[in-house]
Amino acid sequence: MVPRSSIQTSSGQINEDVNHAPRRRVRVHDLHRCKDEVLRLRDELSHSQENARFARNALASSNDEVQMLKYKLARCEESIGDYQARLTSFNEHAIDLALCLNSAVEKANAEAAAVVSLQSTEAHLTAEVTSLRQSKDQLHCAHHATTQQLESTQAQMLALKQSLSSTLDRSNFRTDEDIKRELDDLFHDIQSWALSALRALKWDDGMKVADELHWIRESLPFYSESGQYQGGAKKYMVSILMFSTIAPVVKMHEDHLTFQLCASEQPGLAGCLSQARPENVTFADWKAWLVTTKDMILAAQPTFIEQCETAAVHVFQKETDDMIATINATPFGPNLRRSLGRIYSRAFRLLVTLHFHPADYRLAIPSAWDRAASCLHRFNYNKEEVVGQDQPIDDPTAHLAASFFPALVKARNEQGEKIEETIVSKAKVLIQTIETVSNGDGASSSSDL
Repeated sequence: MVPRSSIQTSSGQINEDVNHAPRRRVRVHDLHRCKDEVLRLRDELSHSQENARFARNALASSNDEVQMLKYKLARCEESIGDYQARLTSFNEHAIDLALCLNSAVEKANAEAAAVVSLQSTEAHLTAEVTSLRQSKDQLHCAHHATTQQLESTQAQMLALKQSLSSTLDRSNFRTDEDIKRELDDLFHDIQSWALSALRALKWDDGMKVADELHWIRESLPFYSESGQYQGGAKKYMVSILMFSTIAPVVKMHEDHLTFQLCASEQPGLAGCLSQARPENVTFADWKAWLVTTKDMILAAQPTFIEQCETAAVHVFQKETDDMIATINATPFGPNLRRSLGRIYSRAFRLLVTLHFHPADYRLAIPSAWDRAASCLHRFNYNKEEVVGQDQPIDDPTAHLAASFFPALVKARNEQGEKIEETIVSKAKVLIQTIETVSNGDGASSSSDL
């Protein structure tokens, strides 16, 4: 582009040449045309600058719109992210609902199948009962035999219903610590009761133990061949009272008589809960069968366990009365009998717990309880716990021990599997240091207290 000053200078020169040189008139027309062209170019330049200004303004406006669009885009992306998160949460919730629905459908199908099978079984059993009733009407002379057959059929009905029931819930049972704590509490209750009975009966060291209990004396501490009560008769009597209290409980547990005492009133139910494990049935299945049978019995007879408890407490108290009667003719007062009844109720509930527990427990009778056993019994601190001993034991293997409360031994775990026998609760013993200890049944000299 030609500068404006140059254009003006050239224009002046052209004008001068035109005035002074006519021969150059030929170029005047061209110069005017160039001038017009220059003016036109100036106008176009001005117009282009104006357009550029408008373009810059439009560009700035476009940049603002772009920034606004970017901001809106960012907001849209955030909204999309939120929607995607919510959609993911909704999808997970929908999956959970679908799984729950499938589980509910499967459970409903299983229950429906069980109901159909149960209805079929009940129809079959109903037909058998109807047949038995018809036979009973026809055979009046065989009433006793028909009654036995009906009881057998009812027992089969319980077994069939049990096989259709749900499996045993093994998560709801007492732990070893719970049972040990319950057994220890029972021991302390019996010990407190024995001391109360000793004070109430006014026994002192001057009394004599009946000859019928000579075997008990030999199983108790501080006994010598001369028959002297080196520790005083009270020590013997407390141990005898505690032994007499716990002995029938242990006997009932050993002979599986927990529910047999109700056999006179409910023979069929007592037999179901007391039957031994069949040879072809696993221990776990047998325990599950017992628990399910108990639940079915309680559904029909809610007070059956309470009836068994009442009968057991009555037998326990009678056994204790007979034992104490051989020692002293003074009967127990009403307060002692009530407190003893509460102790035996607690002991019966412990037996019920052990009976239906999925593990296998037994109350171990120490050898010092046996009539034929010697009073010389090595103390085993792994299995026995010292009671009433003020001085520490220097040598646990050189003590005369007399166990008067049983140990609790675990032979199977909660899955019914055999394990190495474990002492859950130690036997309670009284001990006395002696000078020499024999491994045999012979006597040994004991030190004075």
